[in-house]
Formats: sequence, structure tokens, C-alpha cells
Amino acid sequence: MVAGLNAMLFNRDKWIHHGAGSPFEFKPANQYGFAARADYFILPGLRMGISGYYGNSAHNTYPNDLKGDGKPYDDVKGTVAIGSVDLTLNRWNWIVRGQADYGYVGNTDKLNTIKDAKAHASNSPVKSAMIGKNAVSVGIEAGYDIFSQIMQLRRDEQKLYVFGRYEYYDSYIPASNKEMFDYTNVHRMAFGVNYYPIPQIAIKADYSLRKLKTPYNNEPSLNIGVAYEGFFL
Repeated sequence: MVAGLNAMLFNRDKWIHHGAGSPFEFKPANQYGFAARADYFILPGLRMGISGYYGNSAHNTYPNDLKGDGKPYDDVKGTVAIGSVDLTLNRWNWIVRGQADYGYVGNTDKLNTIKDAKAHASNSPVKSAMIGKNAVSVGIEAGYDIFSQIMQLRRDEQKLYVFGRYEYYDSYIPASNKEMFDYTNVHRMAFGVNYYPIPQIAIKADYSLRKLKTPYNNEPSLNIGVAYEGFFL
């Protein structure tokens, strides 16, 4: 049981992402949310999980000036429901991960009307960007440790994973009678390597391509980084 999300901070680019935050130094909790998760370990190194979230997001702000008998938006709930499944395989020198998420927000017509009005008020933290009724994200990635086939490198605990990833996501799927914003519909592919000279350090490099619908330009990128796991020693 957690503090509910705030629909006034949702937007079409990141859907409910900002809804867990607050423009204040405190988090209003006029609404509550409920989250649950279960993991099933099928065999050593293979796990499957399912998780979900449910809660109302309207009227979870301060001041809560739209709630009350006789007010036109008193009955708006802005129900958020999210379902997710995922899996991880870490065995036989492979690391494979996958997930699929699907979400729903109720009363988006009224929420968008409220957001648009509040966004034009003086010093308002509310964003006027529209909220999609649904959002979806699907991804799968796999990497193989090629150093596992070289005895000396395996003995030294060095690893070199060659990996690929594909994902599809759309943060704004509107109701059938609403305007579309095709730039939120994205296919992304990435290929790269993760090199572990010692177990606590990873040197990472990949090439990524985000494919967008016409007339938007595709977005290629080259990424290089170093990760250090010393906190977990």
C-alpha cells in the first residue's frame, strides 16, 4: 500500500512517470495505490515474475479544490491499472531478460480538461500535455559471455558479453476519438558489449537506433560507459 499517483503530473511523453513525484516538500496522499508482485524460480538461474498496480490518481494533490459535493469533477477517479510480466535467465553463460507492461488510465477526457485549465493558472506545476488512455512497453535482450569458452580468461573471472536488445514502447495511446501523437510510438534496437575485467567493474559500449514514424527522424546513438559495483562489496 503506497501513496497514490497524481494525475496532474502525467503527460504524453512519459505517461504516469512523474505522477509519483510532488512539486511540494511533501507528498499528498488523498488517494492510495496498491502494488503486488510474485516471482517463480522455475529452476536455478531462471525466474519468471508477474506484478501489478491499482489505484486512483484524481484529487491527489494540494489544494484539493475539485473535490466536494456539487463540484463538476467530484466523481472523477482517474483509475490507474498496470500489469507486467518479466523473466530473467542467467545460466549456461547466457543472460536473457524480457518484460511486457500494459497500463490503463480512466477518465482521461475529464483529466485532460482539468489539466488544461489548471496549467494556465499562475505558478501552476500542472502540465497541460494530454494523457493517453493506455501505454505499452515490450522488450527482450540477450547476451552471451564469449570469454566463457577461453579457459584462462574464465579462470581469471573475466567476462565479455556480446548482446542485443529490441524494445517497443508507446507512452500515449489515446481513446479512439482523440488526437494521435505518432512520435511516442518507438521501436528501438541496440547491439554492444559489456566487458568485466574484474567482477566489480563493467566497461560498456553499444550502438542504439530509435526508429520513429514518418515524418520524425530516426535517432541513432553510440554510448560508452563504466560501471563500478563497489557499493555491494
